Amino acid sequence: MHLLDEKNCKILMEFKEKEKKSNTPVLPFFPVFTAVVLCRTLLLTTIPVLIVSLILLVLGSMVDLGSVVNASISTVSVLLYFCFFVMGFGPIPNILCAEIFPTRVRGLCIAICALTFWICDIIVTYTLPVMLKSVGLAGVFGLYAVVCVISFVFVYLKVPETKGMPLEVISEFFAVGAKQAAAAKES
Repeated sequence: MHLLDEKNCKILMEFKEKEKKSNTPVLPFFPVFTAVVLCRTLLLTTIPVLIVSLILLVLGSMVDLGSVVNASISTVSVLLYFCFFVMGFGPIPNILCAEIFPTRVRGLCIAICALTFWICDIIVTYTLPVMLKSVGLAGVFGLYAVVCVISFVFVYLKVPETKGMPLEVISEFFAVGAKQAAAAKES
């Protein structure tokens, strides 16, 4: 998609006309970069590939098919995992965190989300050697595959598609969901 598509060019031209008539700068409210992000769809298509690549890593470490075949399976699986993680599970949670919070607290909430992501990254990094010693390589990749299955179920059941929604509508959507959950707990 182009940086300024036909719709945005038309909106920009309208604001430029208003600017000329009023002799004051008018700041247009339009997306300069129109990215079509299908967060939910992207997660639902990339997480299964992550699961399959992790299962292949488990099988590759459990079944001895020869060093060249095992190395090839492991290499392809790691490359698949990396490529699909970078397309979906890596950036999309950050995008969703930037969308779901109300404008008045968005900055603070994004900072808390970023801190949480970094803490979880540190936990994964420091627990990996311990888990490798206790459950082995197949066990670690199996555990990661289970976490991916749980995340797939969560995304399927709880994460809405936000494509085309303004940030205020998305924030209100999540606020209504929180209010319904609180009302359900009270009754």
